[in-house]
Amino acid sequence: MKRGLKVVIIRGPPGSGKSTISKEVGKMLKDPVIVLNKDAFINGLVTFNTEKIDQDKIFTIPMLESALKEKINVIIDGIYGGDKGADKIIRVEKYAKKNNAKFYVFNLNCSLKTSFKRIDTRKGHIVPGEFKKEERIKWYNYVYENKYKKLIQIDTENLSQEQTINFILKRIGEK
Repeated sequence: MKRGLKVVIIRGPPGSGKSTISKEVGKMLKDPVIVLNKDAFINGLVTFNTEKIDQDKIFTIPMLESALKEKINVIIDGIYGGDKGADKIIRVEKYAKKNNAKFYVFNLNCSLKTSFKRIDTRKGHIVPGEFKKEERIKWYNYVYENKYKKLIQIDTENLSQEQTINFILKRIGEK
C-alpha cells in the first residue's frame, strides 16, 4: 500500500452524482480499491421486502472488513441520511480507525430541482418513472437530516464532474 489505506464515503441526495463520482474516483486511485454501492447489492440479488434488510450489516460492513484485512481501499456510495445514517457513518469510521485507514466523508450537494432533472435523464439503477415525486422529496430531505458533523461539503451543482473528482482526489492525498 503506497499511500496508506483509505475508506471514503461519498453521500448525498439522489441525483447528486454519488455513483458516477465514486466509480471515477475509484478508477483514479493508484492502489487497489473496491466501490461499494448498495443499489448494486440490492439489484444484484433476488430480494423481497428489501426495506426490512439492514444492508449495512449484511453487505457494507462485512465487505469493508474483508477489504481492509486485504489492504484494499474502500469507497462507499450511499445516502446515509437521518440519525441512523450518522450512526452508520460512525460505525464505518470505527472500522477504518481500527485498521489504520484514513477516513473521509464527502457530502455531494445539489438543489431539489437539479436532483429531479438528473434522475429523469439517467440511465441505470433507478428508472425515472418508478421514483415518484413524493419519494424523491422524502429522500432528498432525509440526506440533509444527517447529524454527522465531519462532512466535507461539495456543491455538484456548480462544479463539473471533473472538478468534483479532482477535489476529492486532492483531499484524500491522491493528487
